[in-house]
Amino acid sequence: MSAGSRGEVSIDGSGAHALAAGTRGGDVRLTGSRVRVETDSVANAFATGISVEAASLELTSSFLTAVTNFDQQGADVRLRTDRLTMTDISEIQAEVGGFASGDGGSIDLVATGSLSLADRSEISTTSEGNGDAGDIRVEAGDVLLQSGGAIEALALSSSGNGGDIDVTADSLRLEGGLVNGTLSQPSSISTTTGFFAGQAGDIRLDVGTLELVDGGRISAESLGSGAGGSIDVTARRIVVRGVNEELQALLPIVTGFDPPSSVGSIFLNVTRDEGFARSAIAATALNTTEFGSTPTGTGDAGSVRIDAGSLTMQGPADLAGLDRTAAEAALPLISAAADTGSRGNAGTVDVTVADRAQLLGGAQIRSSTDGAGTAGAVSVDAGSLEIDGFFEAFRNGSDPAFFSAVTAISGPNAVPPAGDVVVTVRDRLTLSSGGRITSSTASAADAGRVTVRAGEASITGIGSDLFTGIFALTQPASSGNAGTIDVAVDRGLTITDGGRISSLSRGSGRAGSVTVAADRIVLATAPGATATFTGIQASGLSRAAGSGSVAVETRGLLRIDDALISSSTFSGRETADAGGVSVTAGALRITDGTVLPVSGIISQAGEGSAGDAGDVAVAVRRSASITGRRSVVTARTAVSSGGDAGRVNVALLGGGTLALSDAAKIGSEARGAGRAGAVRVDTGSGRLAMSGGSEIDSASVAPGQPAGTIDVTGRTLFIERSSVTTEGAQAPGGQITIGEAGTTRVIVLTDADVTSNGLQFDFGSSLISLNGDFIAIRDGSSIQSCVPDCDTVLLADEVRPVAATAARASVQGRIATLVSDDSTVQATTAVAFSGLDSEIGSDLQVPEGSLLDTGKLLAESCAAGRPSGSSSFVQTGRGGLRASPVDPLAAHGLDGERAESGPPPVTTASHAADSGPLRLAALRPCAKPQTVAIR
Repeated sequence: MSAGSRGEVSIDGSGAHALAAGTRGGDVRLTGSRVRVETDSVANAFATGISVEAASLELTSSFLTAVTNFDQQGADVRLRTDRLTMTDISEIQAEVGGFASGDGGSIDLVATGSLSLADRSEISTTSEGNGDAGDIRVEAGDVLLQSGGAIEALALSSSGNGGDIDVTADSLRLEGGLVNGTLSQPSSISTTTGFFAGQAGDIRLDVGTLELVDGGRISAESLGSGAGGSIDVTARRIVVRGVNEELQALLPIVTGFDPPSSVGSIFLNVTRDEGFARSAIAATALNTTEFGSTPTGTGDAGSVRIDAGSLTMQGPADLAGLDRTAAEAALPLISAAADTGSRGNAGTVDVTVADRAQLLGGAQIRSSTDGAGTAGAVSVDAGSLEIDGFFEAFRNGSDPAFFSAVTAISGPNAVPPAGDVVVTVRDRLTLSSGGRITSSTASAADAGRVTVRAGEASITGIGSDLFTGIFALTQPASSGNAGTIDVAVDRGLTITDGGRISSLSRGSGRAGSVTVAADRIVLATAPGATATFTGIQASGLSRAAGSGSVAVETRGLLRIDDALISSSTFSGRETADAGGVSVTAGALRITDGTVLPVSGIISQAGEGSAGDAGDVAVAVRRSASITGRRSVVTARTAVSSGGDAGRVNVALLGGGTLALSDAAKIGSEARGAGRAGAVRVDTGSGRLAMSGGSEIDSASVAPGQPAGTIDVTGRTLFIERSSVTTEGAQAPGGQITIGEAGTTRVIVLTDADVTSNGLQFDFGSSLISLNGDFIAIRDGSSIQSCVPDCDTVLLADEVRPVAATAARASVQGRIATLVSDDSTVQATTAVAFSGLDSEIGSDLQVPEGSLLDTGKLLAESCAAGRPSGSSSFVQTGRGGLRASPVDPLAAHGLDGERAESGPPPVTTASHAADSGPLRLAALRPCAKPQTVAIR
């Protein structure tokens, strides 16, 4: 047999048929030739197929084909060579004919040097009958598929199954390109099951380096009732690149390409008439109506598993000039999907990268469903992971059409939930410029859960509201719920400039809960940014069923600089509440800036909402500082809202200092129709230091809706030029308790305001209580417990129609109570003082509004019973000893202990010119407590 001349060789019957080149060292070249081995009904034995051994084998417009007809076993194709080159639509095939029941032969190819397929050349096994297609096994040094070169195993239109594909190589490169000046069919390795065929085969690749470039793809798909095959890739290095600019220019005009019938369809996630598909590794269950209007896509998609040393997926630099479909085709993808209208399930995607993984320029790892089948889960495990990039083209507000991501999607026609997303990064996770880890739904199905584990992580936005970060989302037309988010970082987590971790419902479903834990967390927005949010959130928008809770924990510092941790609802549905917010930190620092309306920790019911705001709980193991007018820890409702504000609890767990300064705020505010919540601040064995117009408050404005109670306690409490207030605009003000008997040692109010107001006294009571060992009220401080307010002073014989407990103020100093002459304590019912170091006189009566000269009273009350040489409380500078401006209250604490460091508890009794400093020596109690009542 001569293979050097142009023509066709046909061999019928049985027996061994070999095409060889003499010795192992020869070359074989076929140009425009056909070598065919065929079994038919006449043959009684198996055909042994085609066997080629050569130093090199070149096929140009040539065919090596082994065909199985009727019930015979198919012939195999066996090739052994150093180098195999196929060009100009050459084929090596093993086929099962349309009426055959026998299985097709396999293809076994070994090219120790190189294997090259170009110009739509292919190696394939095909079943068009009831028999199974044969397998393909390739073992080579370097493998290159370009300009439409393909390795395929197809089960087309009958009950036969497709064959498996196994490739072992030092390197494998699949790239698209041009053929005669037009775009080629994509270079691919694929298995496909057709409309009424059996199961597609699996793909297994074990290579050193894998490159998919300019439309090169690896795919397993099901078009009918049979399941699609799985894809299993093991490589030291994987690179998936999008379409280059030269080929991009041709994408919009490629239509109507009809591949040969023996090839079948290898297009995935693009319309059926496109001649160019994206660079991808993908397994898909497709829907088709090729044979009438009834969908036949009921088969499941296979799974995708990738195990690589490194992975780089790189999209193009620009998508300008492309329509949406062409733009999508230009982007790299690893995917398992159930296509629109299909009834099959999507497979899972499992990617493991030992070292570095990069998803850049619109690249995605994705599982999706848009049919009746379930979406598969997505799992990525990498040494480090970088996800970066989006395209302005086709952008819709904060959500561009094309962005880099690890994602699971439930499409608008989907029935089951989106798959879960699990990302594990042993070292550093970086999300920037539109990069995301996300699960989303656009249907009645729920979004999946998102779980992220990392050594350290950074999320960096572009300074705007473009989504960058970790998300569980519902789309505007959806009714499903957003999934939960669970993020744990071993070391530091940084979120900046519009970056976020967010469960967000933009449809009618509920936003899921968010849990974030890290050794330390920084949330920050740089000046000049336009972002309306940076941080961690759960949020339900206008039609949502509410939002989930948010829990954040750090072992070290939690720093919030012009950023937020929040749960919010903006829904008009009455049951659509905001979730609670829980923060536990080693240390906490909150500062404001110039970008966001507020910075801090918040649960809110926004404008137009009908649900309640959630509770806010903050626990800090060491110290906390809240600085700036926009810095808050609050639960609140907006002006046009209908729900209640939540409760707020801030606690120091291990001593330290809670510092509020520069108009910072802790509180619960009901600005709409609901009531305010209770507020509790507990510094434990530590200190509270308020200054610069800071506030702790609970306030409501609606008729009949009272303000909440306020409890402030700790070992030492310093309130300077700041306020603790609870106010019911048309209802009772809540009770205020500052200090706790047996726990609080020092309370110092300096130019401070403690007020509980209820503007309709008929509704109930206001009560203020200060409890501690030593209490000093100085420098124009004011304590007011008033119903309806303290603007009108009652005369001695006036009686208001309120309960006996209404509008009282109580200042209970176990050892001493000091009130400077420019400070006031007022109540519309009663004011009570006590101090065990004082005998002020039995039943002493003073008019309301009078000031108490506590220095004189204390000195007189204890003088009579004091033995010689005992200590005393002395106020100097009032006609007695010369005032000493450098000798403030001694730094010795009560009971002989050293006082806390920081601001001195008391410096002067007042700022009046004749007021000297107060001096406290070692005190002893007087005989019995007495009270001063102001009626």
